[in-house]
Amino acid sequence: MDLQTVVELAVRWWNSRKRENGTWANHRRVTLVSDQDILDRVTVNLIRHNLTEYDTLVAQFVGKPGQITTARRLRSRVLAAIGLAYPTLADECKRQADDRYSRDENRMRQWRKN
Repeated sequence: MDLQTVVELAVRWWNSRKRENGTWANHRRVTLVSDQDILDRVTVNLIRHNLTEYDTLVAQFVGKPGQITTARRLRSRVLAAIGLAYPTLADECKRQADDRYSRDENRMRQWRKN
């Protein structure tokens, strides 16, 4: 699918999702003329959650030993594949991978404390 079509789908998906789950008031409506960073973020999210088997695969590991490490590896691979398929999204894919890695590390530190 060409990138422009995916971006258009992402904008519709994001706005619909925010309206449906009641968080619309906390988020600005995304349009095709929104900042490129925002468009890249919602586009990568749409691809990862709706155009891959990412969520189904991650769900298989919930509650099992090593779930954070396994989810991290899977997320990294999916994001890398998105970046290869859509090179203009590669920076956003790396940003999401790095951001999530940091959040996972914080969760693991908290878990070890308890």
